[in-house]
Amino acid sequence: YTEMVSTTEVMQSGWHGARRLLGISDPNAGPVALQLGGSDPEQLAAAVDIIRGAHGLSHLAEINLNCGCPSPRVANDSFSGFGARLMHDPERVRRCVDALARAAPSVPITVKCRLGTDQAFGMEKLQAFIHQVSAGGAVRHVAIHARECLLEGLSPAENRAVPPLRVRWAHQLQADFPGVTFAVNGGIRSLEMAQRHLDPLHESFGTYAGLKVPPLS
Repeated sequence: YTEMVSTTEVMQSGWHGARRLLGISDPNAGPVALQLGGSDPEQLAAAVDIIRGAHGLSHLAEINLNCGCPSPRVANDSFSGFGARLMHDPERVRRCVDALARAAPSVPITVKCRLGTDQAFGMEKLQAFIHQVSAGGAVRHVAIHARECLLEGLSPAENRAVPPLRVRWAHQLQADFPGVTFAVNGGIRSLEMAQRHLDPLHESFGTYAGLKVPPLS
């Protein structure tokens, strides 16, 4: 994954700044998951157009819409809030991923999210979110940090450690939505821990580790 970059950052950087902004020095270096942050479908599509103009899209393994970042800088309660705030508005997320799919029809569109927030939490709410987001067919893979996040009271670092892990919730989602694949993260520090997070009933279920985790062994 790239670091999450907002649509505003991409649009302000223009063609010449997009490669530097995304940290992609060599577009032929290997598959890259472009992680975008935003809540406006038209701006997300425009950001993809800028990135296409900067160095094409053929090196992208996926375009990921971040619906999990708890930082108050992005997950605010304004109309333009994004990150984890988007979990409160699954219909908007569906419009966003549909716009990304139209802008980049050859690139898989994925979503990264939490189990919910302190303002929208519970298995039924999470199931409703996944159902709505995947209903249009644009999203067939979801990456889940298997914790809720608290938009009030915890820092981003604390939100990566304090809320309890609920990996079995992600396993349940894989059973409920067989047409979507899921990968889970949270607290993975070794291959053994990653294997413990796998779902023995669904081979398509995966795990992933954060950018700051040392090479797994």
